[in-house]
This record gives sequence, C-alpha cells and structure tokens, in this order.
Amino acid sequence: MTRRLALAAVGDGWARSLVLDRDVDGSWRGTSTESGAPPPALDEAKPAHVVFPVDIPGAVVDVDVQWSPLTNLMPIRRLGLTTVGVEGRFTMAWVSVPTLAVTLDDQRYTVLGVDRGDVCVRFDSGDGLFAAVLRCDSDGVVLDYPGIARRLR
Repeated sequence: MTRRLALAAVGDGWARSLVLDRDVDGSWRGTSTESGAPPPALDEAKPAHVVFPVDIPGAVVDVDVQWSPLTNLMPIRRLGLTTVGVEGRFTMAWVSVPTLAVTLDDQRYTVLGVDRGDVCVRFDSGDGLFAAVLRCDSDGVVLDYPGIARRLR
C-alpha cells in the first residue's frame, strides 16, 4: 500500500513537483508546484481524464509511475507469486512522466510461472492497448520490463 509518493521533473528552465499522501482512512491528498515555463509540448502530452489527488477513490491503494518498474512491485506481490494463473485487477493512481498528471488506470497482472528462476507475470493495461511479460525475482521486484527497464545483475 502506497502511503506517500514524491516526484520532481526538471527541464531546461522549468520544474514541477508532485507529492501524493494516503491517509490511514484511505483518503488521498496532494500538492504540486511548478516554476518556470515548460515547453508547450509538455502540457500537450498530458493524458486525458486527469484527476485531482482528493478525487482518487479510497479503494485505490497504490500509485504506478510511468516508466518505473519499481511501482509494479506492490500489485505483483499481492498475487503471491507462487500460484500459476492467479490474476489480480487493480485500479492504480497512474502518474504520467514528465507531466506529473494523475489519472486512474485499471491494470491486470497474471502469474505465468517460473522461467530460469525468474517469476514471469503478464501485465495488461485496462484499455487493452499495452501488454508485457515482466520477469521478476522471487520477491516480486521487476528484473526485466521489455522496452522500459532491465535490472543489471
């Protein structure tokens, strides 16, 4: 369960920050700052259906940061990692990078099995536009997220 997330995006002559906090009662709150003049393309890249932190439903327990395999750890660990075929569906507070805009994103994770010692988990975005097989260690830490990140051993 995510309790706090703090991110910063910095470019030539501009900076943005976002802090999301989740209270023990499940309510979300957040703050953001901006300085300088970001390029127009940055705001044009902002996803549709942006939500304010206070509008994130209490049932959303985790944050997923674009391009970060670390934030896939929480939903993957909830699956247990030992039962092939177990599937979990989660709504995440998804943070776009570098816009730091927050949207709600339905995600599905399915444990596929173990291959050469790595746990393989299929990730599907809720809109069906993206899928990947993530290779994880026995703790659920992503080792290889094709096209996004690979942990160096």
